[in-house]
Amino acid sequence: MSSDDSRKTHITETIRKFTETVQEGKDAVATLVKEVKLKSDEVGMLQEEVAVLTKRRNERRKRCTVLKAEIEKFRTQQTAQATQAKVIHSTIADLTQAKNRLSTNLHNALQTQLATYTETANIMHSKNTALLANITPETIFSRAVKEACAA
Repeated sequence: MSSDDSRKTHITETIRKFTETVQEGKDAVATLVKEVKLKSDEVGMLQEEVAVLTKRRNERRKRCTVLKAEIEKFRTQQTAQATQAKVIHSTIADLTQAKNRLSTNLHNALQTQLATYTETANIMHSKNTALLANITPETIFSRAVKEACAA
């Protein structure tokens, strides 16, 4: 009987140890399930954070794209304005030269015309002086007589 009792005790002890081990395993699995659940929740929160951060990054990228386009547009406008400014400065220089040429030509033409008028006036003055020198009371009288007779 002692061997039967010993065997029963051994089997009972083995079953008890096995039951304890199974219970420990169940407890360990339950703990792991809880930890997995916590980690899963953490992963979920991290995924939400990643989604928010990804959304922000995409919004920043869109803003950067818009800003780059605006910068490029501004640069293009600046280049066009610089070209226009060069054309305007060149046109102003050309117009200034043309004005100076016209002013010089006008001045020269006026000087020439003034000289011509002065010369003509001097000639007319000389002729008038000569004519006046030839007019005497007798000449006026004889001319008046001729005109009266002719009439």
